[in-house]
Amino acid sequence: GEYHVTAVYSEAESAASNKVYYVGKNASDKPAANISKGGFTIPNVFGANYEKATIEFWIRPHSLLNWNQTAGNWGTWMMHANSNGAFTVGWDTQNRAETPGGTLAVNDWQHICIAVDGRSLTVYVNGVGSAYATSSSYSGLGGFGDLTFNAGSGNSYFDADIAEFRIWKRAFTQKEAKDYYKSILSNACITKDRLAYYHGDIIEIDGAPYLRDCAGGNHAPIASCGLETSVIKETTLSNTTVRTSTKA
Repeated sequence: GEYHVTAVYSEAESAASNKVYYVGKNASDKPAANISKGGFTIPNVFGANYEKATIEFWIRPHSLLNWNQTAGNWGTWMMHANSNGAFTVGWDTQNRAETPGGTLAVNDWQHICIAVDGRSLTVYVNGVGSAYATSSSYSGLGGFGDLTFNAGSGNSYFDADIAEFRIWKRAFTQKEAKDYYKSILSNACITKDRLAYYHGDIIEIDGAPYLRDCAGGNHAPIASCGLETSVIKETTLSNTTVRTSTKA
């Protein structure tokens, strides 16, 4: 089939980038990547195991099917959407959390925040606790290397707009999940606790599209996608605020 990527952003070009496609017309245009039936890989972000970790992102699904929006594999770490709009995440089928049906909806933005604190897992949706799990078999997150959002067969592909994708080596509290829910961090706000940060802008390296990592140059290759640019005009991210504190 055909694969498409759309970038919307207004950030400055990274010095390590070969090429950046500027689409946003003013500062109110927030970064968002539109990945249609493709996937992307965050290289070696979980090469080490972290007893405390957080994954957070905005997502606007183009479709909702059992197993689409899939990342990872059961037995280490996995998350995926369900046809009823529930969101499932955890270490394996016996150690996972699932949000209620209707959490995700086609063409609607939602903020998902997954906090791992040892054996405990909490999923926050738009800053509010939504699903919980405690594992007797696993502790922490990582040790498996790449985090890959599949561009595979069946329903396992990624089919959504994504923005403000951030990975931290600390477990967010309820207050942090709420505070960061509507916050865009400045590029200068790089801390030792942040493992990766993708606004949603797309760069081109050696002719291939990547999500730009503004935290450390760990750009994420986008799989099975051609590169296009256009403005996504419908976005609830216009209500976010920019955090500039170096302690964020």
